Amino acid sequence: MFVFDSISTTFGGITVLAGFIGVGMGAWLSRTYKRVNPRADPLVCAGGLLTCVPFLFFALFVSKYNTAATWVLIFFGETLLCLNWAITADILLYVVIPTRRSLAESGQILMSHLFGDAISPF
Repeated sequence: MFVFDSISTTFGGITVLAGFIGVGMGAWLSRTYKRVNPRADPLVCAGGLLTCVPFLFFALFVSKYNTAATWVLIFFGETLLCLNWAITADILLYVVIPTRRSLAESGQILMSHLFGDAISPF
C-alpha cells in the first residue's frame, strides 16, 4: 500500500520524466513531420492532446484495481499531454509580429502557469 508521501513523490517523478520526454518528443515530431506537411505544428499538438485523453481516462478507471497500471497510464498520458509545450511557443512566434513577441511569450507563459501548475495544488 502507498503512503501519501510516496504517492506524491511517485506522481512528481512521473510528471517530471514525462515532461522532459514529451517536450523533446514533441519538438522532434514537429520537425520531422514538417518535412512532409508544413502545418505539422498544430497537427502534432492536436494529436498529442487527443491521444492523451484515453490514457488519462483509463488511468482514472484502472486506479481502483491496479496501481502499477495506473502509474504507467498516467506516464503515457502526461507524455502525450506535454508534446505541445515547445510547439506552442513556436506557433506563437510564427503568428506574432516581432515587436510584440516578448509580450506575447510572457503572456502565454503567465497564462499557462496561472491555469496549469499554479492552481494545481488547490
